[in-house]
Amino acid sequence: MNISPFEKERKPIEIELVYLDKDIKRHLSTRTKDVEHFDVTRLTNLHRVMTSLMNSIGGVGLSANQVGINESIFVANVPFEDEYGEYKGTNIFINPVICYKSFSKRSSREGCLSIPGMYPKVERSKQISLEFRGIDGGIFWQDFEGEHARIIQHEIDHLNGRTIKDVGRFV
Repeated sequence: MNISPFEKERKPIEIELVYLDKDIKRHLSTRTKDVEHFDVTRLTNLHRVMTSLMNSIGGVGLSANQVGINESIFVANVPFEDEYGEYKGTNIFINPVICYKSFSKRSSREGCLSIPGMYPKVERSKQISLEFRGIDGGIFWQDFEGEHARIIQHEIDHLNGRTIKDVGRFV
């Protein structure tokens, strides 16, 4: 599925989901590069396009390298808040870094849009602290727990070149 909203210069952003079998070496097994230039128009459009694709296939998170873009970005149905209020819905996380992981962990089955039909058990920390950038380059720090922490850890695994096949247990 290709989705093409227009950027400032009327150039379409076209993305397509990367699947493990044919594209792993090029996209999913390589660590992504940090975003250095925060072009608000481009990142806003990328957020919109990735969210649309993710929602159209029933996902809860999608990393940029899953759509062939080698940048440390993911979108997820994970709310967060700052001093200005709560950001609900699907948010974009740029250059995310987990600063803390709880020792308390939970093992649960996970799926992945790039590896359909596989649901290994993956052990994840129940709580994390995350530092990340917003579309305009602003820095955010937020604590997450439960399923939101799980989704973020899954997407950051992608950004670090790992999939559920690398971190999961098939039982």
